Amino acid sequence: MKKIISVPRPGDSRFKKWTKILNRTDRSKTNGYAFEGVFINGSKAELAVDTIIMCYGAYGSRKYQEPFVRLYRIVDDQEKGNLELIYKKDKLSGQTWALDVRDEIAAIVNVSTPNPLNEFSDDELLAEVKRRGLI
Repeated sequence: MKKIISVPRPGDSRFKKWTKILNRTDRSKTNGYAFEGVFINGSKAELAVDTIIMCYGAYGSRKYQEPFVRLYRIVDDQEKGNLELIYKKDKLSGQTWALDVRDEIAAIVNVSTPNPLNEFSDDELLAEVKRRGLI
């Protein structure tokens, strides 16, 4: 199921800010490239329920910027809206902001789901594929 959302763009308009669909976090990287996904352009987007989006922005003066990060999950809840705030971190460390949040965000995003086909043997899977006429 998909939901149309208003894309959050928090932060001061004078500073860099972005929102992206967050697929995974690469713990080997120490900057914003650790957060893998597709940037969302525009003020609205249609996304699947349970998709996680990440917002980065900053507040403050030009000399003393305070970066922050928000994670939202797309939910199917008409009363509360279609965005659920699942992670919030303010007053990050300027150039090294990604290191302040990388591991915490990875713990949320990099959750692997077990493959249900692992329950079946290779022979059982092959027999099912043949039964369906795929090979």
